[in-house]
Amino acid sequence: MAVAEVLAVGPVVSPDAAARLIATCERFPVFTPSGTNRRRRRRARLAATVGDPDAAVNPRTPKRPPFAPGLRPREDSQLNFLRQGGLRGATDDSLLSARHKYFRETLQDGHEVYASGAEEYLANQCLAEAAHRLFGRDLVVPWNVYANVMLPGQELGMHTDTPEFRGAHRDFLPNWLLCAMHLSGLFEPWRVRIATGITHLLGSEEGGAFLCYPDGIDHPPARYEATLNTALVLDSDSIFHGVELVPGCDDAIGQIDANTRLVPKGKGQWFLRCGAPGQLETVAVYSREELRLSLSWKAYCFADEAECHARTDSADALNTETILEMFVDELVVRGRLAGPDHALSEEDLGMLIIDEFIRFPEVTPT
Repeated sequence: MAVAEVLAVGPVVSPDAAARLIATCERFPVFTPSGTNRRRRRRARLAATVGDPDAAVNPRTPKRPPFAPGLRPREDSQLNFLRQGGLRGATDDSLLSARHKYFRETLQDGHEVYASGAEEYLANQCLAEAAHRLFGRDLVVPWNVYANVMLPGQELGMHTDTPEFRGAHRDFLPNWLLCAMHLSGLFEPWRVRIATGITHLLGSEEGGAFLCYPDGIDHPPARYEATLNTALVLDSDSIFHGVELVPGCDDAIGQIDANTRLVPKGKGQWFLRCGAPGQLETVAVYSREELRLSLSWKAYCFADEAECHARTDSADALNTETILEMFVDELVVRGRLAGPDHALSEEDLGMLIIDEFIRFPEVTPT
């Protein structure tokens, strides 16, 4: 599968604008661990907004029953992280399962703004121009801003981001299935192009480098140092990428679980709070210099207004039944299934799809 290039651009914003963006993140009430149920994220933001960052958050009822509910949203990358031992090949690391539980929150999603100040970054022309160069499409529509926070001792394992297709997106399909759809190449006619811009805002420029495979997983990776106020703009749905280990003391990260909250407390301090819901205790305090803070900017890239309109109103939009039929037919062709009338559970079929269509780069132990 052809992949896109990686564009390094910067400075992304003025020094004053960078300071405002950092302040925007430090005003956000609470950050929750990545890898927890994404369906609860909206309610998590609402709970935090009313001043209770330690509140327990119940999952939002999905619009329809999810496919293979027994699998985690990123079953593919989480399994691979543990199998390979992260980016360092450290399979015997006692803290391995905690190292990829970084913190992420949505600052803006379409027209919904959850953190005042995100609008300025979403409208950044430097990123929009790079997205235009990346895909060669005339209509660039910025849509999302995420804040990503990594603690000392954490790393981000190899993965591709979650893509979108006409009729198929993360609102009703698991992320791993959408990734398999794109990497299989079977659904390319329906794919919506999304450009990602990742801007490094805070943290040491030693460690925490961005590692990716722009030439494909059978070629050597490219490594980009974590340079402040510089962005990497890429097709992150196609290019495997991760973040190397953030330096510093990792004593506290082993306590991170789904209940954990990372709370900005002002004056550049961030409190890591762990424990049972309603009984969280501060187990570590970090200065902003110890953290790795980046912003992820997402933009749809369309050839024209017609293609933009087709994203949400298309006569040939995919549905779950069609997607699974196409996967099963391809698995039969490849000899992984004897025929379309298999007796696999949804979870077993899901694991077969992951195993066949999502091939990760192999890391070299360091």
